[in-house]
Amino acid sequence: MSRVAPVLLLLGLVGCTTTHVHIFVAYRYDAAADCLESRAGVDVIDGPDPGMCAAVRCWLSLGGDVYVTDTACDGPIDYKDQTSDMSGACVKALAAYARDGHGRCALADGGA
Repeated sequence: MSRVAPVLLLLGLVGCTTTHVHIFVAYRYDAAADCLESRAGVDVIDGPDPGMCAAVRCWLSLGGDVYVTDTACDGPIDYKDQTSDMSGACVKALAAYARDGHGRCALADGGA
């Protein structure tokens, strides 16, 4: 029983430590439909939130997914900021964002 108390104390201390993480929220670009899906939490980023950015940005994930952000200053460590690219999927995704309603994809019918 004497070994359990230090382990429980350590777990309690770890549970009380402050962690600095923030959520990467973005619109996923649907290339086939040329539209942006609803804004959603995509990933958790280690470190404090650097605050909101005024500029729209476009990110490419390692898996090839394209995301547009209108508030995030940073992206997941393995995402590449391709906002300044002159060609490619980010050019199309940013053009979709610039359309009325941010180029949002039509919502599914839901069976009605």
